[in-house]
Amino acid sequence: MALEVLREYAGQFQQVGTFDGDSAADNSTWTFQYSPSYLESANAQAISHSLPLREEPFTRFEYQGFFEGMAPEGRTRTELARRFHVSPSDFLGLLSHLGSECIGAIRFRATSDDIEEPHFTPITKDHLADLCHAPVEAVVNDLSSTRLSLAGAQSKIGVYIDPLHIDAEKHPDPEHWYEPRGTAPSTHILKIASSGSQLAGNELACMELAKACGLEIAASSTIPEFEQLFVSQRFDRWFPEEEPSNHLDGHIVPLRLHQEDFCQALGWPSYAKYEIEDTVCYAQVIGNLIAKTSADSIADKRKFARMTLFNYFIGNCDNHLKNHSFLYSPSWDAAKLAPMYDAVCTTVLGYDRKLGFCIGDHQIIDDITFDDWRLFGEDLRLGKNVISRLYQDMRDSIMEGVEERRTILPDAASDQLERITQDMKPRLRPWN
Repeated sequence: MALEVLREYAGQFQQVGTFDGDSAADNSTWTFQYSPSYLESANAQAISHSLPLREEPFTRFEYQGFFEGMAPEGRTRTELARRFHVSPSDFLGLLSHLGSECIGAIRFRATSDDIEEPHFTPITKDHLADLCHAPVEAVVNDLSSTRLSLAGAQSKIGVYIDPLHIDAEKHPDPEHWYEPRGTAPSTHILKIASSGSQLAGNELACMELAKACGLEIAASSTIPEFEQLFVSQRFDRWFPEEEPSNHLDGHIVPLRLHQEDFCQALGWPSYAKYEIEDTVCYAQVIGNLIAKTSADSIADKRKFARMTLFNYFIGNCDNHLKNHSFLYSPSWDAAKLAPMYDAVCTTVLGYDRKLGFCIGDHQIIDDITFDDWRLFGEDLRLGKNVISRLYQDMRDSIMEGVEERRTILPDAASDQLERITQDMKPRLRPWN
């Protein structure tokens, strides 16, 4: 047994399956297989839409999309690979070092592993300053010590904030932040933008505007002392309303909820998150995926359409398949579309104006027409007139939301909201 895969279920870790192969040094030919005891258990559920329960092992081609999608991307991945003396393409090698705490309810355990006891370590403001000064280097140090794996290319770490300090303050006080160690869970994701970047204020403005439009979002905020930092509450961590029974270092321990992004659910590699082939219509693929996976596919198709419309209006051209996820119930037997996350106005930030996937026949944001939106609605298999009503409702909600949020956002986010408002005017056309 080379590498175990475990899931959290009802607050306890349960072995799901194992990776195994002929060579411990070369995992490129390893297979993943559900454990017989897991398949026989009454509460067994597939860990991914792309990995249904079965006795036969899965090949690397079959499992790579899901498991590689749990590893960091970009420069962070390259630096972590160098730290652990593995290839950047060796996602299993990375997860064997980082997989004590991951996205969702999955974690990894190497047979030779000696994991430190779970506990929380206070995060100092000096440490936050180090993160701002050298994001990639400091994040690599953090992830190496916390053994936490977060997907995506942006520099980010996981932090624990006691629920007593989540709702009480508009800006969570770093005095109450902790670094999870061992298998201790995080409750928030802390993103670190590069020096001089307006990304944190931009994302807060977009997320607050989404909330004003009635979209379900991951609760977010910025930190006045550290303008580069953006903190987002994890929707895959859950504090039950009943009296909690699990505590660690005097803090309430949340339960992990399982999630997987659209690429993982499809079994697609991370590089396929952007639509680049004319032979595959991503909107149709997404519509079919929601129909097969969601416990309420009609509601979730409308929800996805509303998210896509919002991202179009605000100018988010980096809206791709890994920015949408399914969130599973505590019993793992039902999935729904997760709240919105990673919403930014890339047109203001100066990024490419090519959308992550096509709307109808076009992918450049400035070329999208009402006919494209009609085709998009058809691709999702929404009713004939649904997309026009959703379009108009979202347009009206955004215009009202700007006025609601204009005076209550922090200065940096308020400045970004003004720029976003000016930028999206040409796109806020009434439906005709």
